Amino acid sequence: MPRGSSWATSPARTGPPTATTGPSRLTCGTYDSAGELAYRVGLSAKSGVGGGILAVIPDRGVGCVWSPTLVASGSSAAGLAALDAFTTYSDWTVV
Repeated sequence: MPRGSSWATSPARTGPPTATTGPSRLTCGTYDSAGELAYRVGLSAKSGVGGGILAVIPDRGVGCVWSPTLVASGSSAAGLAALDAFTTYSDWTVV
């Protein structure tokens, strides 16, 4: 990127950051459980090996869950269940 410019002013950028990174996070960012998270939860998310999952709820905010027990795919077992229950009861999903 040229000196003095930023990501926000880059001519390659099209749309707000959430419009360009949300779809990418929906299909990756949670190790091998991206498809399961997209299907069960319906939110774009990023997980970490420490058991945390940060999910973006468009036009509302973010949700964060943590539980150290991981499923075989590398994401938090209780975190996936909690986000699944949250989106089931709130109906706040992107899919």
